[in-house]
Amino acid sequence: MKNFIKEFTRLFLIITILLGITLFHSCSSDDTTGEERTNLSIQEASKTLEPVSDNTIYFSEVEEEVGEKKSSRTNEYYDYFIINQSETNWFYANSDQLDDFWGRYVDVKIKHGGYDFNAYSYPSNAYIWFGEAFYRHFRYNVGGNGVAVTGMLAHEYAHQVQWRLGIGNYNYTLYHELQADALAGYFMGHRSGENLNWDEVKFVAHGQGSVAGGDHGTYNQRYNAVQIGYNIAKNNPNISAQEFKRQFDNWFY
Repeated sequence: MKNFIKEFTRLFLIITILLGITLFHSCSSDDTTGEERTNLSIQEASKTLEPVSDNTIYFSEVEEEVGEKKSSRTNEYYDYFIINQSETNWFYANSDQLDDFWGRYVDVKIKHGGYDFNAYSYPSNAYIWFGEAFYRHFRYNVGGNGVAVTGMLAHEYAHQVQWRLGIGNYNYTLYHELQADALAGYFMGHRSGENLNWDEVKFVAHGQGSVAGGDHGTYNQRYNAVQIGYNIAKNNPNISAQEFKRQFDNWFY
């Protein structure tokens, strides 16, 4: 009986030690993962991290693949046509490219009638609406063969990225809007985004500036914000979200 108790006690101690080692290893692995996550590029972070928000209606579905969403689209996705089918397809091709770049599907709809010279982004629902009059203006009046439309759409996508990564400032609208301009410039210049040169992207900067005023900033502020993001993309395409924010802050403040 004594031998049994000794053996049982010895076995219990061995199991306890092994469990302790396992738990320690698990904690260490989790810590390392956290460190690795902070070093992700801003695009990779957008694809893998939980949103920095209490409202996780859509982006909490971290494992959802963009491709699955696209393959499930039907004609119902095209609620309306912009001028004609060809224009509609062109517009949504831009949306698809932004989905691929940031790693998330965002539902973009066209608004007709009423006050449609505007665009709005609803990050908690991964939803954007884009006014038809807004589209027509930037497609045909600003120049750049439609690149200004892509830039305005990229600005609205940027609000989704700000919400997801917690890098914006909802209490300071001017900061929030100019940072979205910078993120749009980042996409337009990035080798995995539009990969355009500045002579092309300046139409985006001009387009953003043309709707300047109030809490969105002056023409020069918006133009320069796009250029800041563009320069970051060209000089450091693998920048982390926090480093992007730091460089933007250095310019803004």
